Amino acid sequence: MQRIITLRYGAKCSVCGDHVAAGERAYWTKTPKSATTHIGCMKTDNSSNVPTPVATDANASDFTADYIDVRDAFQQISKGGFAPFSAKQKTVCEFIRGLWKDDPRWVGASVSEMETWIKDGYRVEGLAEISGTLIAAKPRRKLRFADEGDELHLDLAWSGVDNHFSEWEKRVTKPGLVVEMEMAYHAGNVSEKIRPYLVWLARMLQTLDENGIDVEASMVNTVVHLTNEAGYDKPYKTRVRVKRPGEAADFSAWSALFSPGGFRQLMFTAKIMHGDSRSEITLNGLGAPRTSDKWDIEYDPTENRMIVRQTQNADFPEFDMTQKLGAIIRQIAGT
Repeated sequence: MQRIITLRYGAKCSVCGDHVAAGERAYWTKTPKSATTHIGCMKTDNSSNVPTPVATDANASDFTADYIDVRDAFQQISKGGFAPFSAKQKTVCEFIRGLWKDDPRWVGASVSEMETWIKDGYRVEGLAEISGTLIAAKPRRKLRFADEGDELHLDLAWSGVDNHFSEWEKRVTKPGLVVEMEMAYHAGNVSEKIRPYLVWLARMLQTLDENGIDVEASMVNTVVHLTNEAGYDKPYKTRVRVKRPGEAADFSAWSALFSPGGFRQLMFTAKIMHGDSRSEITLNGLGAPRTSDKWDIEYDPTENRMIVRQTQNADFPEFDMTQKLGAIIRQIAGT
């Protein structure tokens, strides 16, 4: 059995032999001796379980990247490199690194703040306390110890304890829900205007998790003129996927995307990844945004899909959007 876990103790990668640090997300395989593998090494090892983020086909403008890949690329750029990309992206990497350094108020956060949120998580609460119409949160799951599980506790094993693995007890979940959250703002929008929407998205996902709803969640950015390819009207849709269906909801592991700097640091990084996946030069302007004409939440029960529509034409209406979310949760729950 192979799982992605957060390591409590450091280990040696079974593919490259390098150290996998404590606190890092990695693949753990239960074998007679067990094995730990970097997520990146699984990709270079052509594992069918870990799809590499690429454009959907050679001519498509849709692109999906997992949060962990976006996070790693951001850290490479912020440290002065562009190793995850081809040389074509050097100019745009240097440009946005300068923005992150020189104008953190416009960006929404400094690089050091983002690094803290990446490491420790961006703390938010669910929305249940705002609207009494939302379903009460489910009780917290309990951690149990057994002779097999998600995490190996070496201190217990060395002490001779038989139940030296731990795992969170299973939570009964409702049918899976696909959640897409639009996120696109032009440069004239100050970070203070973007922040309420980002925070609300984080709290929305937390609320869905508290109500036992298994989600596949992605933040979606749509722009035109992202790269140097001819044709101004061609849309480029970039998705950052933060959770796959069936995965344990480790919110702190990807909550930095919804922090005040999430859009202009992590989503900007994903857009460079999009351009690079097509072997095109990503332009410094990172495209002209295309958004919906109003704030809304659409829910299709036949496909179990929810789309959060975003507009630049009005401030975020938190109360109205929370009420709509509550109605959808009740519909999903059948109450």
